[in-house]
Amino acid sequence: MELTPAAAQYLQASQKLSLPKSNSKEAFDQYQAQFNALKAQFDQLDPTDRRSLREDQAVKMRASITKQLADPNLDAKFRPTLQASLDMLNKGQLPSGKGPAVDIKTGEPVGGAFKPSPKDVVQHAK
Repeated sequence: MELTPAAAQYLQASQKLSLPKSNSKEAFDQYQAQFNALKAQFDQLDPTDRRSLREDQAVKMRASITKQLADPNLDAKFRPTLQASLDMLNKGQLPSGKGPAVDIKTGEPVGGAFKPSPKDVVQHAK
């Protein structure tokens, strides 16, 4: 599924949001206003738009992880976590560093916060 027009517009707007370059109250207030506008835009996306965002993120994440795993210079300590993330993507789940993974199609949480199990670490370390 390609990005829907509304999802593409949201993604473009989200990429323009950056933390303020100064610590002034005005800079923070401007950032807060931009963040709130972006959140309101996200809240207005329908389920199809949100699904297209998740699918787009999954495609990009899968490509990035696959590239990292193919790197012969990859530090071995990162391989189990990357492989576990790739396994989740292949099961239709979008890993999240902030909470539970979500089902790519529905957006519903699918279990606890992401942590590779000791079994995965041992299995993929071989």
